[in-house]
Amino acid sequence: MSCSIIIVLKFVDMGKQKRKQIRKIAIVVEKTMAHYKHIIFDLDGTLTDTELAILKTWQHTLREYGYDFTLNALQSVLGITQDMALKKLNVKVDNDFDNRWLENYSLLGKDPQFFDGVQELLKRIKQSGRSVGLVTSRYKTEIENYFSTLCLQDIFDCIICADDTRLHKPHSEPIRKYMDTMQAVSNECIYIGDMVTDIMCANAANIDAGLALWNGKTIEHCNAQFYFSSTNELLRLLNC
Repeated sequence: MSCSIIIVLKFVDMGKQKRKQIRKIAIVVEKTMAHYKHIIFDLDGTLTDTELAILKTWQHTLREYGYDFTLNALQSVLGITQDMALKKLNVKVDNDFDNRWLENYSLLGKDPQFFDGVQELLKRIKQSGRSVGLVTSRYKTEIENYFSTLCLQDIFDCIICADDTRLHKPHSEPIRKYMDTMQAVSNECIYIGDMVTDIMCANAANIDAGLALWNGKTIEHCNAQFYFSSTNELLRLLNC
């Protein structure tokens, strides 16, 4: 059984009778989330505030090839691999594009930071005895080159990168790779991300999905089972 957190918030300002209903619904949600043993996260836009650096890197690199995209028009590249993004944008580049992109990102994406509350979130989930996973569309070299200051390898029990699978989000293969590696079963896993492609990936892998809204973005509709407006909300519902 899964309940959306939106249901918990729905009757906040109503009378005493409704407040009793809220408490009952909240208990159901907390019990539902308590059984998760594997809390798996997306990286960019979910744990780290890197979206603007990514978009500016795309914009700058594509300008070198004669394309002028606004940052808003490049939103579609977020959460997917570079090859998928190039196809989606319908642009023609040469074999040096990857090197140019990485060179530009090394300048624009320096010193990545966790969103407020994320370090405490990850620490307390680990202290609760659960496994903490990372499934990202980044490649291993990017993790090593651009995120070394965050010590991700020391935090996560398992990291699945784009080069670990043949297919990528929104396909289920990245999450299934995590599950195979950790010998995890679907009803003990939840994947939390900030993009529709993250939710689609979780749905395709037949695990529950949580939409992270603590980055300030708004997603109008997706098939997530949970919606988290803050890291504290997630901690409360996990009883951490």
